[in-house]
Amino acid sequence: MPNFSLPNSLTDEHPWEAQRYEVEQNFRALKESSLNESNSRSAAETNLQAWRVDINPLTVPSTQTNWSTLQVNTAQMTNGYLQSSGAQNAEIGWDVTLSAGTWSLSVLGAKSSNLGIITASIDGTSIGTMDQYQAPALTPNLLFSVVGFTATAGKKRLLLKMATKNASSSSYFGLISVVTLQRTA
Repeated sequence: MPNFSLPNSLTDEHPWEAQRYEVEQNFRALKESSLNESNSRSAAETNLQAWRVDINPLTVPSTQTNWSTLQVNTAQMTNGYLQSSGAQNAEIGWDVTLSAGTWSLSVLGAKSSNLGIITASIDGTSIGTMDQYQAPALTPNLLFSVVGFTATAGKKRLLLKMATKNASSSSYFGLISVVTLQRTA
């Protein structure tokens, strides 16, 4: 506990002021100590670097246009998908915090004759595409990957957009159930 000296005028004229003064000084010292501890913890937490970011698309995204249908499919590992409306340029996005380095993107989804091509981007820069077209039948639990893109550190917006489709596909639908960003270097 810090030792404080009180001005003589306080102790001579008003003895209760001495107690009040000591309490205020102790409070200031504790507050300052707490702030220093908090600042050092924040600095340490800032140095943590993300190596993996898992996104559950069945929860609320940061942004979405025409991606609002939850599809139940017990053959799928997660028992369902998030499905786009089939409209061209349907997109869904999440705000993620990445550390600087080389990353890969994996999307657990499906293939079918009416699915489009997912274009993935980070902060508006395309990082690759994933073609979900396959005829004739639906194939669940397929992993699509974009490997080897570079990111700078900080908060980013990951967008998945159904802008294009295979020439044989009948629509621009997209189906996703798990999205993972993994830092590789």
